[in-house]
Amino acid sequence: MESIKVLNLDFRGISNIVQTLKAVQYDDGRAVRVMLSGTEGNISKVRIYCQKPSGMETYTDGTVVNDYCVLFGLTPQMLAEEGVVKSQLQLMDGEHVVTSFDFQIQVSKNRIASSSITSSNEYQALVEAMKNVDKTEADISQNRSEISKIKERVDTAEQNIDVHTAQIAEMQKIPEGGTTADAALNDIKIGYDGTEYQTPGEAVREQISSISELNCYNVFKSIFNAFREENPGHYVPQLNFKKYKRTHNGVTFMWNINFTSCEISGIATDDAFCNMYYNQSELPLLFERGKEKEFKINITGSGVYLYIGINIKGSTSSKYVYKITENTKIIIPEDAYGMYIRLKVDAGESADANVSNIYISSTMTNENIADKINN
Repeated sequence: MESIKVLNLDFRGISNIVQTLKAVQYDDGRAVRVMLSGTEGNISKVRIYCQKPSGMETYTDGTVVNDYCVLFGLTPQMLAEEGVVKSQLQLMDGEHVVTSFDFQIQVSKNRIASSSITSSNEYQALVEAMKNVDKTEADISQNRSEISKIKERVDTAEQNIDVHTAQIAEMQKIPEGGTTADAALNDIKIGYDGTEYQTPGEAVREQISSISELNCYNVFKSIFNAFREENPGHYVPQLNFKKYKRTHNGVTFMWNINFTSCEISGIATDDAFCNMYYNQSELPLLFERGKEKEFKINITGSGVYLYIGINIKGSTSSKYVYKITENTKIIIPEDAYGMYIRLKVDAGESADANVSNIYISSTMTNENIADKINN
């Protein structure tokens, strides 16, 4: 903020009237624009000379606006004393100096400064402090604006959190009488084909049961190795079929995930079976010709039997076929060539049974079993 006064100075001295400027003690925001007349040529520099009522002097640079106008500020030193300050303006062009006739500055008492402050330095300190207060208030206002914006963003974030929390709560399902530990995300209930199941567990079970291809050999090998360590000399049938669930001629064979039991249901329109092992030109792992094997099986229900078919070398049609009861011993023929092991429901029979604990005994040692697997 500035207060700019206009002073007209005629360097020819035509008028005897001494022009007067008015100012207040210690102000530093006043400036004087001087309109020049009676001069020619370029002005390179301007200075203002002041003599205060006490006789103290100041000599201060001004600013050249153009060759007909200059500008200078009234400094606190010029205005330090109350009364008339005699002044002259000095113009220079590099070679010549031209000085104006007298003009004066009438300095009024600064009542604010004199009310409680005895020196100009203390007054200047007050002015600087007031400037700092103004700046602080401006900063506070700016901070309030920024805080308001941050609060708006926080409010928006809280609203988004509330929305997401509600969405998650909607996605979760807690069974009646259950706790949050029973909660399940709704997305699990949606199958890969878009089918929506009643519970996540049902979705998992149904989709696993419909998987068409499984690496049954690796599953068997891990089961067999674990069983072999705990039950030396026993053999778990090699499960080389490719489905957890098989439906054949009206009968459904549903295996559990470990292939250790199978639920069978349905009416056989023709002989219905599910192979546990099938190879017409090779015997399964650990089978030795001329050795006796004992098959064991546990069947709860009716209509289902375990059959063993042994192919004779040189003929794919000649077989020994054995129907296994709870505990049946078989001697593997010397000319045995291939074999199948299957669960079977005869044509026209109705099956409703659970089969478990299927295994075959072996007289081989653990070391021999390991050699067979490694080879």
